[in-house]
Amino acid sequence: MSTPPIAGNFQIECPNDDGNKFLSREFSIHHGTQYLNYDLHLDIPHIAQKMVVYNTGRYGYRKDGVSIYLHFIDYHGDVPQCVIKSAEGANAITGGTNV
Repeated sequence: MSTPPIAGNFQIECPNDDGNKFLSREFSIHHGTQYLNYDLHLDIPHIAQKMVVYNTGRYGYRKDGVSIYLHFIDYHGDVPQCVIKSAEGANAITGGTNV
């Protein structure tokens, strides 16, 4: 559990096969997983309709942590190494250790 609680926004970055990085819009830590899944399909075109986002259930409350995984389905080629990045500036992720 994070002390102090986690707050702020994050983005997901996924490169395409050419190495070009695609960055999603900013998501609040409270953004629902089903909406995150929908928005990623809009923001990152090369993974659209080729993946599903799942909440791992590791944290009971989003203020304690966010744990998701991207399950790729019918993706032709090497699956991209997507990373979660903190938003910058006033919306950056804040909280306890290992944020």
